[in-house]
Amino acid sequence: MGWRGVGLALVVAAGGACSDPSAPGPPEGDLLWRVESSSARTLPLVLNEQVLFGSQDGSVFALWREGGGQAWRTQLNRGRIRGSRLLSSAGVVVVPAYELWAVDPASGGVLWSFGGPDGAAGTRDGAVSGDTIFAASALGWASSLDAATGQAHWSVDLGESVFSPVVAGDRVLFATRGFFGQAEREGPLGAGHIVALRRSDGEELWRFELPDSVGFPLSGGAVSAGVVWEDQLIVSGKAAWVYAVRIADGELLWSRPNGDTPPVGGYHLPPTILGDVAVLSTSNNRLEGWDVRSGDRRWSWDVPTTVTPAATWQGYVFAFDGPVTVGTPEGAILSQTGGLGPSGGVGYFNGTVAPDGTMYTLGNAHFTEGGGVYIYSLRPPVAVR
Repeated sequence: MGWRGVGLALVVAAGGACSDPSAPGPPEGDLLWRVESSSARTLPLVLNEQVLFGSQDGSVFALWREGGGQAWRTQLNRGRIRGSRLLSSAGVVVVPAYELWAVDPASGGVLWSFGGPDGAAGTRDGAVSGDTIFAASALGWASSLDAATGQAHWSVDLGESVFSPVVAGDRVLFATRGFFGQAEREGPLGAGHIVALRRSDGEELWRFELPDSVGFPLSGGAVSAGVVWEDQLIVSGKAAWVYAVRIADGELLWSRPNGDTPPVGGYHLPPTILGDVAVLSTSNNRLEGWDVRSGDRRWSWDVPTTVTPAATWQGYVFAFDGPVTVGTPEGAILSQTGGLGPSGGVGYFNGTVAPDGTMYTLGNAHFTEGGGVYIYSLRPPVAVR
């Protein structure tokens, strides 16, 4: 069975087996459907009956979760989507495409856009809490805005390049890397901070320093504000250090080097929390589990690549980095689906797990008839159903 839309070609599995025998996909009937899409860029956003993606051509589109047919597609601008994820709040979907753009998830209609003081509010990933969007600009501004209207509550100049925030109670925490170029607000980037702002008005409450590693200039700062665990913020820095910081006052609770040389061994993706384990991704293709209480590294997996933040579902960790690897908080690997071998296969990346356990992921098929980049819908592995 086939279906064609704008830039998409669909193959649907029937009875758990792909109807196109040449279609690359995982063994054992786990493929539900695949859609050819060379331009999809972001992590999937699962919303009710749809799954949404941002595209390299500056568009955003929605597929039906049942069957993979295209629901709608909207062109936002001529540039690519800058962030790695879409946000959902107050009945709108927010897309980081240099500016932030809000679209109606039912129709794809554009509702508003927000550039912030420097016009660059969509150059980095944001965060959502309730009906509020928090935006991070590569040029130094942090903003809070109403998700329904796009109107700003506040914008604050942090003076450093700002990266993906997290929200913890009445605080919004932003990661930064400092500007070290000859011109104002110009790279290269280096030592930065975690900056805590009061959620209601943007007043700065504290800054925690993320320095360059000794002997490695321009290795400091972080590209994610980290992950919240109870009253702590777990931060993984570009300089290959991991920190636990008290959210209330920015006090350091513990810090550890990971033993690698920055920037290759540094951290470049947002961490994920699974019970009392923070799951971190290094630039040299390693997934790590760190005990958030003690700061001890419990386990480490070597993976083909680390381009996707780990996902979690029902107490398991999912790594979409080549194969889809599923493991436990203790680091035991339960299953692997797909991946590349001598005769080809599918390298998965930019994946997530829906509340019902269905996996949505991009995949690059190699050395197979009909190879290319596809969007896949997969059943969860038998071991974790």
